[in-house]
Amino acid sequence: MAAAPGTVADMTAPSPASALTGSPVYDLRTFFRAVGNPLFGPGLNAEPPERRETTIPVEMLDDPDRVKVTADPMDVAAFVDGVQSSLVVTHREHRPVYLCYQAAGAVGPGALLVGMKERLTIVCSVADRDWVDEVNTTPAIPVSELPDVVPPEVERAAYAQLGDWRERLERSLVEELVDAGQTPLVVDGSLLARPFSSHLCGVVKDAVHTRYLADESILYGLPAGWRSARFKLPAKTDGCRFDRFSCYLRLHDARQFGWAHGLIRLESYDPAHLDALAARAMAERQSSRSGDGRWDRHLASVATTEKVLRSRRPTVFNF
Repeated sequence: MAAAPGTVADMTAPSPASALTGSPVYDLRTFFRAVGNPLFGPGLNAEPPERRETTIPVEMLDDPDRVKVTADPMDVAAFVDGVQSSLVVTHREHRPVYLCYQAAGAVGPGALLVGMKERLTIVCSVADRDWVDEVNTTPAIPVSELPDVVPPEVERAAYAQLGDWRERLERSLVEELVDAGQTPLVVDGSLLARPFSSHLCGVVKDAVHTRYLADESILYGLPAGWRSARFKLPAKTDGCRFDRFSCYLRLHDARQFGWAHGLIRLESYDPAHLDALAARAMAERQSSRSGDGRWDRHLASVATTEKVLRSRRPTVFNF
């Protein structure tokens, strides 16, 4: 079957440039046919991010170094996650004025919202506060005033505040739910800055940003549905006040992908909960047809929590 014009197979044909330069002509069509199922995924568009090294050695708890997940899935009262959105309302002498929205929510079975905190603010420089007060509607939208007046510094400060307030809302919501006994809870991300509770667990999608294991070779061939050995992250690791327990879990077959494909890291304050959490994560896997760009590592209930929260934000953020 002939390749359509514009495909990589066209590169098999001689070109005027190759005739002038004497460059060889390669048969890419045969090469890709021999590969069998080429991905044609994105290449080296940017330098891979530098990974952070932990300064406190972890303590391995299991032997062997990988275990098949066979436990019953954990019963979870709710999954907790947060969202943030912002838009530029206007510029005044190049200083941006933003409308910002942050929310944290806990979604239980049936996509029911069992807890939520949200915040809508106008974020501006102190130099623009008087103007914002003049145009602010009634009832007035809360205003967050930044001390910065130089445009690039206003932008950086507003960006930092956007994520900081989302984190504050998530932390406050988790604390309230734990105090109310609405557990077990699974939070999206690490347990850092979360209250100490044996019924609180975390699922870290960006599992390889920090290197915790001295020997990571056990992760390279980790099959789908298997977890790594459990290990202890001693108190003070990453600035956490408490001991945490963790393991890596492969959600999807990664034999045709990079080593981090489908790889997540689980956290708990109680190591006995990791197997049930791993089983729940396996039950929450998304398909590549889900439309979620993070499908290989994003649990379905966490994705649902984000959708519920985004459905509640002002519609202006949808454009």
